[in-house]
Amino acid sequence: MSSTDRTVALKGAPDAVPVGKWLDRHHVVYDEKRSGKTYHAFVQGGYPLVGPDPKASYDVEIDIPLGPVILQLRGSINTSTLAADISLYVKIPFLPAIKLGELSGNLRDGITISVGVAGIIEGSVTVYISNDNWLHIKFTLTVFGEDFSADLPLFPIPWL
Repeated sequence: MSSTDRTVALKGAPDAVPVGKWLDRHHVVYDEKRSGKTYHAFVQGGYPLVGPDPKASYDVEIDIPLGPVILQLRGSINTSTLAADISLYVKIPFLPAIKLGELSGNLRDGITISVGVAGIIEGSVTVYISNDNWLHIKFTLTVFGEDFSADLPLFPIPWL
């Protein structure tokens, strides 16, 4: 088996997806010019499979590695009002994720939260929709004493 044939799912599974194909669809790379840092975001999203109106909300799961931790966003966006309810976590390897707070409000206006876990992470995170209808995350954070700052375009909002 070549390296391009490796799969995420178990060998022989009918829904196996080649790793490269999955990364092409779910991985965002952003080079921040001022600091010279490169940021990666792993994004998954989609409409719920069940419910009274499955197209009424869009679920998002976003992971952004920042040094030794992963910033995680989990929640949903109302497709008609652009209201969002997104939980923000920091994941430290070998420990459970620590909830930093809730981002709730309208994405056109932008939703900002200040975060702080002593000695681990502090700063602010904003989630918003840009004028070209892309979901962005903007953050200025200090993680274990190292500064991270970027405005990452994550994905185009599919229903706008």
